[in-house]
Amino acid sequence: RINELLDGEVDPSTRSVFIVACNRNGVFETLSMNTPLETKVTVGPTPALTTLSRLAEDFTTFAVILADQHDAHISLFRQASREHGVNLVSNEYPRHQQQGGFSQARFQRRADERVEAFARSIADETRKILEGQSIETIVLAGDEVIMSPLNDALHDSIKDRIIGTARVDIRATTEELLESVLPMVASAERTHESDAVQRVNDGQGPGGYAVSGAEDVLVALQSGQVLTLVMNDDFHGSGWADFTLPLYGTGDAPQKHPAGGEANKIVAVSLEDEIVRLAVQTGADIEIVHSSVPVDMDSNAPIRKADDEFPRSEAAQTLDQFGGVGAILRYTIGDDQSLAES
Repeated sequence: RINELLDGEVDPSTRSVFIVACNRNGVFETLSMNTPLETKVTVGPTPALTTLSRLAEDFTTFAVILADQHDAHISLFRQASREHGVNLVSNEYPRHQQQGGFSQARFQRRADERVEAFARSIADETRKILEGQSIETIVLAGDEVIMSPLNDALHDSIKDRIIGTARVDIRATTEELLESVLPMVASAERTHESDAVQRVNDGQGPGGYAVSGAEDVLVALQSGQVLTLVMNDDFHGSGWADFTLPLYGTGDAPQKHPAGGEANKIVAVSLEDEIVRLAVQTGADIEIVHSSVPVDMDSNAPIRKADDEFPRSEAAQTLDQFGGVGAILRYTIGDDQSLAES
């Protein structure tokens, strides 16, 4: 079935395919993507969801508003590919510069009014497109003339999601546009990761609003407490599950069922994939922390060690102290998180 898919059913432009297959349950689900994936096969009761979570972090969905005084393009990018776009064209501007102080002033006022009117049109269209969507990253790009009036015209719900501005020619290709904005998008994502790790660090302790370590995170996930799962991209561990109860644990599968159930119902699982599955199932956000950061957030210059390897990020190092995984909680049950286990 996989060979049939790859031989004739995949679009030639597709760069990778994620497949979940289970013959016993009649499952064969595929996801075609425009981004590359490592060729890999995993076998287990839980799909390799961590792979998809990492991909979502590496290629986050974002919007770009590219504009000058005459034209504007509002584009949505998923997996670093332009998925949707709207083009806007302004009314014609005054073409001939008139002489004389009064005439020149009137000409300039009229030109300014047209720029401001076009900026309002762009702002209105942007709000229509992005309102209600879970896109938290927006980049403004274009020339200086339009940037200030456009920023003034944008609704606060849009302004709050703008991560930066870039000087880009309106005629730029998609590749040139991405080259200008992707470093900003990556930098914003690294900031989100650092903030999430800091919240885990600050919330430690009895009665705190965060837990860390695979065991406590599993307990919090089972009780629906987790608001945001925070996990290093190289976190790995062994675990077990009894999906019939359900009940989950860390380490090797126990010989005797800890809840008095049937021991033969316990199966070994990939701990990271099961943690991500529970996060998805309970509606928690997922923040995958990059363990290495190839770009300096301040200078956009590569940082490399002498052996040409990227250094471990500070956020990942901090999370390492808590076992590589933590969670920000929606609520706490008591001073002892063991209450959640019951």
